[in-house]
Amino acid sequence: MERLMKVAIVLLISKMSFGQENDASDKGKFRFRSIEAGFGFYESTYKERINSSGHSGIDLSVRTSFSLKRNIFSLDLKLGEEVSFFGGGDSFYTVNILYGRQWDLAAWFAIETHSGLGVFANSRYDVSGDFGRDTKTEESLGVPIDLKFMLYPKGFTIGLNPGVNFNSIGNTFYGNLIFQYNFN
Repeated sequence: MERLMKVAIVLLISKMSFGQENDASDKGKFRFRSIEAGFGFYESTYKERINSSGHSGIDLSVRTSFSLKRNIFSLDLKLGEEVSFFGGGDSFYTVNILYGRQWDLAAWFAIETHSGLGVFANSRYDVSGDFGRDTKTEESLGVPIDLKFMLYPKGFTIGLNPGVNFNSIGNTFYGNLIFQYNFN
């Protein structure tokens, strides 16, 4: 897992380090497409807790995307933390490699769909009376599926990003407000 993350980060940095020109002759080449940051809310349900109403909290996301013709390839990172003032809590992170497509519905509105594979890790913790923290962490293969509804999909874009991550620990649903800069 650690090795995969290191390789992905090195590839991402090396790809971003070499300048790329975005002209009409580059249409068939693998190009840097966009960077994105977002924040929102999530809800997790756990398969082992039948009577659980799930856990919810705040999440942050970062995504970088590349394009090859009309295909979009992305590296996505999401972090979430339950807001809990008493007792235990819940947090997660997910690292995903995604494939997607964009549909321009109007000059000012576009929809993107994405799906892929990744690592989903969930930590649940209980706070004990002696200021200790008992943590249980699980990792699983995740299958993320999400949509992006974007206003003015050229240059700087703002949009909504609802989605779900299916995994063996429990499904996580999220909704984010995203800010994206498109390079081409």
